[in-house]
Amino acid sequence: MKILLKVCGWRGGCAFIARKWKRANPALDLMKHYYSTVNDVVLTHSDMQYKDHSRRVLVRFERPNEQGFDFAEGMLPECVFTKLSGFSENEIFDLIDYLRCNSLLIWDYSQKGGGVNA
Repeated sequence: MKILLKVCGWRGGCAFIARKWKRANPALDLMKHYYSTVNDVVLTHSDMQYKDHSRRVLVRFERPNEQGFDFAEGMLPECVFTKLSGFSENEIFDLIDYLRCNSLLIWDYSQKGGGVNA
C-alpha cells in the first residue's frame, strides 16, 4: 500500500486511486470528482445518481494510513455514512458536519460533472 500512495501522489492533492485498486473495488469507479483535502482527508463524490425516482450522490472521505486507507462512505442528501473504517467517533461527527456544510455545493457539482476547487 505504501507504493500505491506514492503512485497516486496523495500529498499533491490527487483524489484518484490507481487502476489496480479500482479494479479490486468497482464501487470506487463512481468516485471521480475531487472536492477537497483537509488535514490529509480527501473528499470525492460521484455524479448525480437517479434510482427509484430519487436523486443521490455518493460521497467518500479517505486518508492514508500504514495499512492502506481510513474511509467513510455515504450518500447525499441523507448525510449518513453506510461504510466506515478507521475514523474515531469525534472525527465522524466532524466529517458529518463538514458534509452538511458543503452538501449544497457537492450536490450542484455532481449535477454539472464536477467542480473546480482552490
